[in-house]
Amino acid sequence: MSRKPAPTDKNVSTLEVARQLGMAVRSVQLMVDRGELDAWKTPGGHRRISRASVERWLAVRQGGTRAPAAPTRVATPARRTRVLLIEDSTHYQNLVRLLLGQKFPQVELHIADEGIACRALTAPR
Repeated sequence: MSRKPAPTDKNVSTLEVARQLGMAVRSVQLMVDRGELDAWKTPGGHRRISRASVERWLAVRQGGTRAPAAPTRVATPARRTRVLLIEDSTHYQNLVRLLLGQKFPQVELHIADEGIACRALTAPR
């Protein structure tokens, strides 16, 4: 996903695409992350999706034929960020899990109640 702005009449918000496709906003966000839709982010972190890429996606899904391909991208395997939380309070564990899930869904969270359990999570695989 590029970060450069483009003309707004050719781009739509994640919410608009979700409504158009009858999907959840999160599903559209994942489609952007997987490269299925071309998009960029505003300075505030909001996705703006190319209307042309939505139309290509719809053409492929509805017609069953291949639409003209978008410029090819080299796919690089995404490496998830892993976070280890050592916290004995279930309340704080749930709070951190909720906040990370909402704001940083790409983060892989591991939770340990104590230092000993942490050793098992961090042992080389």
